[in-house]
Amino acid sequence: TPLLGEGVRDSKLIKFFAKEVGWKETGEVPVVAALPQPLEPVATADASVQSDKVDEEEPTSTGFVSSIISVRNSFQELIGTRSDDPSCDDILMFMPNTLEPIAKQINGYIRAAMMATFANKALVVLDMPQDAICADEKSPKNVGLNDVLKFPKEWLSRGCGIPCTATHSYDNWNEIRQDMSQLVEPAEHVCSNDNGREARVFPIGGDNVHEFFETNFKERMLQRPSPFAYDWAVRLGASEPLEAELFTQLQGEVMWDYVGGLLVQSGILQINEDVVANVWKYFKNIKMPTPKTFDGAIDFPRGKNVPEDPAAKSFKLEHYLKYYYDNQDKNCSKKPKHIYISSDDPKGARKEVQAFGANGKLRFTANKCLSFRFVVGLAGSARKRNSKDFTGSCAARYGDIVKDIADYMIMRKAPTFMGEFHTDLGRLARTDRLILNPNETTDFSTLVISDTKTQGNIHPGPPGW
Repeated sequence: TPLLGEGVRDSKLIKFFAKEVGWKETGEVPVVAALPQPLEPVATADASVQSDKVDEEEPTSTGFVSSIISVRNSFQELIGTRSDDPSCDDILMFMPNTLEPIAKQINGYIRAAMMATFANKALVVLDMPQDAICADEKSPKNVGLNDVLKFPKEWLSRGCGIPCTATHSYDNWNEIRQDMSQLVEPAEHVCSNDNGREARVFPIGGDNVHEFFETNFKERMLQRPSPFAYDWAVRLGASEPLEAELFTQLQGEVMWDYVGGLLVQSGILQINEDVVANVWKYFKNIKMPTPKTFDGAIDFPRGKNVPEDPAAKSFKLEHYLKYYYDNQDKNCSKKPKHIYISSDDPKGARKEVQAFGANGKLRFTANKCLSFRFVVGLAGSARKRNSKDFTGSCAARYGDIVKDIADYMIMRKAPTFMGEFHTDLGRLARTDRLILNPNETTDFSTLVISDTKTQGNIHPGPPGW
């Protein structure tokens, strides 16, 4: 009872279920009673859309995810609870660790968005309280994920706020989240929402969002045929019927790319205007060329971000420049390629560029058709400090966020991005570069995805990893 909510025994929703299954407090084995006439399915982003695929196989799982998707009825209509707005009856609440790197938080948010849309839930983000991070600062900078991103209200948050604020503080939700993470079968917390309706809330943290995705959602998302795929695609923003129909036929890694393309197309990665303005100030202060002036960007991890794979450790600068060497004959030009290098170790990266043969100004001429002009970013020191054991001021943390977002903006806007996707920023940039191909016709045999010349030797997997 404490786990599911303070009023669960008096909950009209719980009493409804108890009555229908013949539950008695004596502990007798309940006799399952027939439920009332089924209700209409919950509306998708387009209320007129319903999947009509009656010939598709039903999923074999009867676990938590299957139940929250299959029971697509608002029982509050039957039990007489106030029914003015059911949009916020079902919520997935993502609770990122504000002390983690901002790219890691955003990747967790993407995973949470995938789960929320698949389960037909609204997604809200609950940040750590500001005074828990920098209580001693008179005018602290806001450093939560809500302060960095703009969340799509129409299809993702549905305009919902943090649920049950009258009875639940951040500490309450965090304790509930931690207790729920220990359960073998996940449960939803029932509480009274601010509009008088009962809300079913599933809180999930940045520390277990990826594990929960892998355990409870990944296989169901990949299942084909699936009775959920079409509606999920529509909730992700797919047009009908072309994009949604195609989505139901995609399998494996290409399906993950398509999900990423839909998410980006629907505006999941929108940076707050204040943060963007401060990024431009940062560029100006350090005399950094604007993102559109670069021909390419490299995610160049060193130090702790170098993976354990011995082959990856051997990746030198020439490995990332292979795209330009392979295409130099057809793109012969005397104009140097302007390349941005993002690394967690700027000093080490600069040394490697010079060891590659570049001069003091980081310029290098390979031959008459190919030359480079390198710029090494300065956000590496911020990335090292931007960790869960960070104890600095919120002003310093906000500065680190601005530097990381600056790297991210260059990676996402450069015509060519080169990376092996070993870092949070690299994987995030790769997701944000996925676009649906506008030239595709009705030929479903062709993958309608383009990654705007992303170069890399491994696939990063589902978006958000």
